Amino acid sequence: MMLHGTSGHGDVPEAQRMHESIPGSNLEIFPECGHWPQHEHSGRFNDLALKFLM
Repeated sequence: MMLHGTSGHGDVPEAQRMHESIPGSNLEIFPECGHWPQHEHSGRFNDLALKFLM
């Protein structure tokens, strides 16, 4: 599972390319989020993490 915010340092298209190069990967984009999706969007992050781990 890859998580990427749209407001931090980084490139969403590059995250998309990495996702496409890893079979079976999941990419979740967090709008208006910087480096800490687990803090900035804790509800969505927790839902995704639990789904991924179960």
